[in-house]
Amino acid sequence: MKLIKNIMLAGVTALGISGSVFYSSCVKDQCGAIQCINHGICNNGNCRCLPGTAGANCQTIYRDAYLGFYKGQPPNDSSSVNTHTLHFRYNDGDTLYREMDMLWIDEMNQTVANVQINFQDQSLTGSTFSVVPTTSNGVTYTGNGTVTDRMATVHMTRTYASGGQDMLFFNSYIKQ
Repeated sequence: MKLIKNIMLAGVTALGISGSVFYSSCVKDQCGAIQCINHGICNNGNCRCLPGTAGANCQTIYRDAYLGFYKGQPPNDSSSVNTHTLHFRYNDGDTLYREMDMLWIDEMNQTVANVQINFQDQSLTGSTFSVVPTTSNGVTYTGNGTVTDRMATVHMTRTYASGGQDMLFFNSYIKQ
């Protein structure tokens, strides 16, 4: 009798183990075939993208649409025949997808200011941004703007060490 009990117990145990092995091997890994890029993370079969990226696999980096040179009239001088440039760029490998650098370049091809911008909302059609307060040569730049894949508009305040200020309006600079 004891032998039959041990055989039945061993049979039930073996059946339980094999059932759990078969069951667990049938549970599908929902992220197994999913490849999230640009530091996205798979969760329940869907990529969760970092701010500034989108798409089924986080393949879209919005700021890529804004890269490049935008040209327009010097700030606050709508009658000028000269052109100034705003250069939107970032370093290769930079994964802070909601940030870029913006260089203001004058008609003599000299960099007047190099500021960092932070995007508030991003899409393929454009974004609003703020200028991170940046001090260079005793002058502090702050402000905000909008940028699309075709045009940029920026309003900045330039504050001098003496306390004086002026407003700079870069209106409708066209992407080159």
